Amino acid sequence: MKKRVSCGVLALMLMTAAVPAWSQVTIVAPRVIGTAPWIDALQADIDAAIADFEQDIDAEIGQYYDLPLLAQGLSDAGATATHIGTQRSFIDYQRFAVVIGAGVAASLYTTDPAIIREITDQVEEGDLYAGAALQPIVASFGFRPRFISDRLYANVKIGYADVADGVIADGVTYNALSVGLLANYRLIESRATRVGFLRWRGLSVGTGVMYQRNELSLDLDFDQVTETVQGGGSPEFEMTVEPVITARITSDAIVVPLEATTGLRLLWLLDVNVGGGVDLSFGNSEITLGIESPVTLDGDTTDVEVIPGSASVDAGTKGDGPELVRPRLTAGLGLNLGPVKIDFPLMYYFDKEGNSLMAGVNVGLVF
Repeated sequence: MKKRVSCGVLALMLMTAAVPAWSQVTIVAPRVIGTAPWIDALQADIDAAIADFEQDIDAEIGQYYDLPLLAQGLSDAGATATHIGTQRSFIDYQRFAVVIGAGVAASLYTTDPAIIREITDQVEEGDLYAGAALQPIVASFGFRPRFISDRLYANVKIGYADVADGVIADGVTYNALSVGLLANYRLIESRATRVGFLRWRGLSVGTGVMYQRNELSLDLDFDQVTETVQGGGSPEFEMTVEPVITARITSDAIVVPLEATTGLRLLWLLDVNVGGGVDLSFGNSEITLGIESPVTLDGDTTDVEVIPGSASVDAGTKGDGPELVRPRLTAGLGLNLGPVKIDFPLMYYFDKEGNSLMAGVNVGLVF
């Protein structure tokens, strides 16, 4: 297989029980025009070769027609990415918090680094549980609705990305949107510990609703497919198509998180937070494959005019959403630099088909 897309980009593609896949290969045969006595016989041979030609194309790309595990991985990764731009380490401000975040989420069937490095090759062989979602920028605004409770912290967030063809690689575009409304309640206020430089940050519980959509489109070049045709004493011709697949991968998810978080503060400089919870996730994913490639006829065209044909493939897999109930662990390390905070959040999910991970960075201003 010839690939215009780098391993890193294909790994992004790897960014649910699925309903059956669909696939349809359609070949429009090249037409030959001329006065040679073998023209009709040559055309008949071309038409007769179409069935074999379709089978050859199926053999070249058929492993991508049915990808239910990949559809599952894409949905789970998209649902995980809803948490990018979290404010877990910021729940101690007086009035407002403005946070800018970025991050990536991945779902994989293994945590073995040696195997992860080979996932690009593995997905070329067929279906596996893998997915990724990227959110390069999320803006989050936190506030304290004191008219409800002095212990309540709320935040709204929105993230958007639109990456044009050629920025990541030739033939690749990416689009993402995330929005959310969240609330945290300080169930137990922070307290000093017996060790003077450590402070327990209490216990917070949180919930809300978040939405994430991802759309990735990329082109993949495949080895050419060729059939030899000849009829009625005509010269031999090579009927050829060099497929270029356009893969479009979309996922969207609505997530309702239920979580509890606690942590420690060291000398008002370092924050460490840990927690756990469960996400209730809803959504879907879809992988569609299409080919729009000419079918050419190569050979001695002295006595014949050739009108190229075409090959088109409509194939893909539909998923019906991420796993419904997704338990997880959370952690984070934060730096307090006066009103400026820097936070590095992590999340780890225990999914049915494997595990999902989110990693990010947040920079905020609190006052």
